[in-house]
Amino acid sequence: MKIGVILGTARHGRKSEHMAQLVFEQLKKREGVEAQYFDVKDYLTCITNPPEEPNPKSEEWKKHVLETDGFIVVAPEYNHSYPGELKILLDEAFKEYEKRCAVVVSVSKGGFGGVRLVELMHQLISTLKMVPVPSPVNVSKINDVFDEDGKLLEEAYLPKIEKMLDQLLWYAKILKQGREQG
Repeated sequence: MKIGVILGTARHGRKSEHMAQLVFEQLKKREGVEAQYFDVKDYLTCITNPPEEPNPKSEEWKKHVLETDGFIVVAPEYNHSYPGELKILLDEAFKEYEKRCAVVVSVSKGGFGGVRLVELMHQLISTLKMVPVPSPVNVSKINDVFDEDGKLLEEAYLPKIEKMLDQLLWYAKILKQGREQG
């Protein structure tokens, strides 16, 4: 099974990168899982391209989506929403997402842990015909969770990540079986 971790912000000094790397490392430990890491900055086109309009970055992203069984989106909450570059990336494909699943890891400097991001991402995930996995991880006060070098300071997040991965892999397995059966 192939699972992609998407780092959903290209902002300089992004703290979300530490959480994305942690989730990716935990995912790689899972037996039978091929973990892939996607950084939104590697796909920046700075414009919204319709999925049906040929474009090299879009075609590359669509290929990755078709090869992937599920996604973990790690992103900060910006102005009660998701980063624009994440939306642009996700809009590069459409039909390719169908019958795949996604879960959200939200990151926030404040105390709410990006809960509004999760709500909006669930809507977006559903619109893209993916199944939103109901086990998000909300990371509050990100500056207290990791040190400057990306070392985890709050071990309490590890069981939350494991629970999220269990749920995501269950959904991904069921949906993959369904896609294969037609």
